[in-house]
Amino acid sequence: MIRRTTLPHLWLLLHGRASVGAVAIGISVIFAGCEQQQPPLKELSAKMSDSDANDRYDAIKAIEARIENGEAGVETAVPHLQAALGDADKRLRYRAAKALSKLEASAAPAVAELAQVLRDEDEDTRYYAAKTLYKIGRPSAAALDELTAALSDKNEKVRYYAAKALGKIGPAAASSRAALEQLKSDRDKDVSEAATKALERIIEAATEQSPESDK
Repeated sequence: MIRRTTLPHLWLLLHGRASVGAVAIGISVIFAGCEQQQPPLKELSAKMSDSDANDRYDAIKAIEARIENGEAGVETAVPHLQAALGDADKRLRYRAAKALSKLEASAAPAVAELAQVLRDEDEDTRYYAAKTLYKIGRPSAAALDELTAALSDKNEKVRYYAAKALGKIGPAAASSRAALEQLKSDRDKDVSEAATKALERIIEAATEQSPESDK
């Protein structure tokens, strides 16, 4: 909502009679008024427990916008986004997975829920789950079995990020080497390359950690 104090500046802007200074003041006041309309993060998080699915969806979308803007304290929304990954409404699962992907390593507390979402019926939701696990890095080792299974997902983007996630996990993902070897012959070039690089990272990291490498 535009405050009354902005109206004189807005009138001048619309009629081309404002000075450069007035234009700057008008724009800054208008944006300040818009910013004041944003609900607190705590309020948005609370709305994610609302009985109305549309309200929950809108709350997640608003939180995602706050994450994109780099707002301080957005990590406090992670538990609510975790819960949304198990929502009966597939739109919310998708939106929560997408929001978490933008939190990168800060999304680590949601690894178990993201692992479950790798089996979601919606391929875009699976894609964001795999992408988030890749961005989380080594803590995603807790989703090792699900990531390995995702290497055979019908969606190439899911296979791609599952492979990259396993490579980032490193030696702890050694049990996925056979599946990654098969993926090297994937019909998608990017997926094939991701599998090759993942194997290289797993083997290289394992070699570095081997007692033999210290001799």
